[in-house]
Amino acid sequence: MGLSMDVSLRGQQFSIRNSMTATKFVVESPSYGRLEWKGNSFLGSGLSLFKTSGEKIATVKSGGILNRQEKQLLVFIPCDESFIEMVLLTAVASLKLDKRADELAYKLLSDS
Repeated sequence: MGLSMDVSLRGQQFSIRNSMTATKFVVESPSYGRLEWKGNSFLGSGLSLFKTSGEKIATVKSGGILNRQEKQLLVFIPCDESFIEMVLLTAVASLKLDKRADELAYKLLSDS
């Protein structure tokens, strides 16, 4: 069962859906094409955004064990403000979808 979310930023539409095969969120938009947020395998903290070519564009990571509420955004390519806004919006949406998927899985497991 896949979860999805449609978001809009300054008139641009973004469709975000989770993948059933991995911790991955596919972002599609007319302006930026297809991008993928993937969960970082190391300790399961944070997400990294990739182009379909495999190039890492950005990473959102936690502040660590002592500062879990703090998040850092690292962008690895030159870009403009609207691209940064898209990265932030789709990162937050992906994290929300991930949380909803966890809640749904917990509910399904506890009901059985």
